[in-house]
Amino acid sequence: MRAGFGMFYGSNYYWEGQGARGTWPYAIADTLEGLNAPGSAIVYTEQMYPTYDTPVPGTPADAQHTMARYNRTPYSVQWNAGVQRELANNLMLEVEYVGDGGRHMPLFTNENDPAPGPGTVGQPGHFRPYQYADPVLGTYPTSPGFGADSEMDNVGTSAYHGLQVKLEKRFSSGLQFLASYAWGHYIDEGGSGFSQSSAPQIDNNFAADRADGTFDMRHIFTANWVYDLPAGHGRRFLNNSNPIVNTILGGWEFTGIMHANTGPPLGLGLSVDQANIGQRSLEERPNFIPGQPQRTTPGAGVDQTTGYRTHFTPPLPLVLPLCLPYTPMALSGATRRAIWACRTLT
Repeated sequence: MRAGFGMFYGSNYYWEGQGARGTWPYAIADTLEGLNAPGSAIVYTEQMYPTYDTPVPGTPADAQHTMARYNRTPYSVQWNAGVQRELANNLMLEVEYVGDGGRHMPLFTNENDPAPGPGTVGQPGHFRPYQYADPVLGTYPTSPGFGADSEMDNVGTSAYHGLQVKLEKRFSSGLQFLASYAWGHYIDEGGSGFSQSSAPQIDNNFAADRADGTFDMRHIFTANWVYDLPAGHGRRFLNNSNPIVNTILGGWEFTGIMHANTGPPLGLGLSVDQANIGQRSLEERPNFIPGQPQRTTPGAGVDQTTGYRTHFTPPLPLVLPLCLPYTPMALSGATRRAIWACRTLT
């Protein structure tokens, strides 16, 4: 028997230094196209960018990306306990429980979103929470104010629990193999790492987005093997064969690698701002109608990857959330961020 425990700290300080992108006056984004085309005058690098004025004191940042002021260092707590046993000569079985818990994980969040309501976002009657007064342009309507913002907060959590089983046979009698199976369940909120992350649907309720994560592959099976076919000199069959027969039929091996796993969950989102809150990263979801199947099973001979009801075609398993009269909970589409019954096939 053996067990282990450890704490591992991560660092996203590179991203924190990069996170000022898009924030005046620390960074400026500009896109230039169609320069130095055939027949046009040459534009040199020093001529591509104009001279930017220094903002006057008190000018607030016009940001698209910000960082939480009190971010803590992300860390992961990992533990395992297992047992090994020799079942027979050169045959070993290992069974292990593995757990992992992530804390203070990076999570992009939508900030400065108004409550769901009618009207034009950022204008009277539907202002954003931070509607500053520009020292030069003043307030609305001469100043557009502080718009939608994505903030990186180290507030995410994750959890993994898994059972791992391994059966291994060392090479003997012409055979060697290793078969591994893992059953696990991975849960997080807001995604499984920066490239797989998504902002929570409700800005001030991250827990509502806690669901199966991108890496939640419940069943994983992997096997590899080497088998010396028993034919040829020194083997069970054709041991005394002539050199020509031995060269053609002797000394063969059968080897292989196999891998199979269930797919990760799928998430269903809206492409329209149904709640009228002007999120920079649109993360609104539809409502799920109880009693409607999330998937129809294709018939025999039909592509089995189809049948997932991700489109609004009858009978409707999903509907747009009703956002009138725009109550705070109206934004919460009842469909989970990740749906167990809808998974990609691998």
